[in-house]
Amino acid sequence: MPTAISILSKETGQVTEAATGRLTLKSPSLVKIQVRPDDILSSQQSGKNLILKLKSGETLTLDNFFVVGADGQRNQLVLEDTATGKLWQVDYDVPFSRLSATELPALDELLVEDSAGFLDGGVPTWAKIVMAVAGVGAVIGIASSGGGGGGSGRDAEPDSGPT
Repeated sequence: MPTAISILSKETGQVTEAATGRLTLKSPSLVKIQVRPDDILSSQQSGKNLILKLKSGETLTLDNFFVVGADGQRNQLVLEDTATGKLWQVDYDVPFSRLSATELPALDELLVEDSAGFLDGGVPTWAKIVMAVAGVGAVIGIASSGGGGGGSGRDAEPDSGPT
């Protein structure tokens, strides 16, 4: 069964639905992939791209994932377990060596972390769309991180919390 992917452009608010394969991010985006962290066999950076190999045998390539927008916005990744509704924010080291996934206790952290500058003017359009993409009444929270270097390995395992 193909893995469902939702890509939300932070610049336009446009949501693109896709299934497995190679996807190109054209602007800073929030990417939600319907896999659990333990479904990921390996992750690596190849140039500006993120390559995820899943235990199912699928390979997902997110072209331009490590590109930072002109305004400093980075692409963000969240994983979703559709059976339980659990979500994980995904972070990575700079330079890239591995992914780490932290379960989200609530879905409203993105508004706090990524939209602090918008709070006085209301919720940005892209954040409202994330609510619809997530299928719940709140927004996915992702901590922004930089990219660089290369690496691979069995990563993307849930963290036990901040260190």
